[in-house]
Amino acid sequence: MLGTVEVIDDDGRVVTIGSPKQRVVLAVLASRVSTTVPAEGLVDHLWGDDPPRTALASLRTYVSRLRPVPRDHLVRSHRGYALDGAGLEIDVVRFEEMVGDAARRPAAEALPVIERALAIWRGPPFAGLGDPGSLRGAAVRFEELYRAALDIRAAGLLATGRVGEAIAAAEELVAEAPLREGVWATLVAALTASGRVAEALRAYQRAVEVLAEAGLEPGEALRKAEA
Repeated sequence: MLGTVEVIDDDGRVVTIGSPKQRVVLAVLASRVSTTVPAEGLVDHLWGDDPPRTALASLRTYVSRLRPVPRDHLVRSHRGYALDGAGLEIDVVRFEEMVGDAARRPAAEALPVIERALAIWRGPPFAGLGDPGSLRGAAVRFEELYRAALDIRAAGLLATGRVGEAIAAAEELVAEAPLREGVWATLVAALTASGRVAEALRAYQRAVEVLAEAGLEPGEALRKAEA
């Protein structure tokens, strides 16, 4: 799901899923693994406000025509459909677990965990599905997790003494997401650790200006870095 929506079997072969709408069904269920999604909700995901009269029948067909993997993990009930995650390696689930694990660790310990998590990321979530608005919320959630993972990596690089890499990573991150205050704090601390104190103070001022434009003030982490 992190990148092109695809299924890979135990032998490492890509399993043909079928039509784009089958991929949407799979993506919705995988993003809510082990949670039952009502059939009417899947119809909304597939056709929005203009479903055909045969929508429910078409949905049953899409599910039945999925290949044995992942069809054997699909659970149908009177309430709808769910993807049973037992025995499956689902990248969005694994990525979220690893980012959460890294976030609970000290920065130095978090680095190897977060680098393994980032190795899973293959691109924007649900790529190849066009623009299914129904998946936009899930895509935004995973992209935010990705940015959080990059923040954790930058802090981990600094904590393990890879100061130059930490500066480069933090500069790239603040250029892309200038309101992420934690990365500014990492940048200020990394520049200070490298002996570039004047640049560190300028970075702090840059952060203050960017935050002020958004009506925000520096938080505790950034103020500590400046001190």
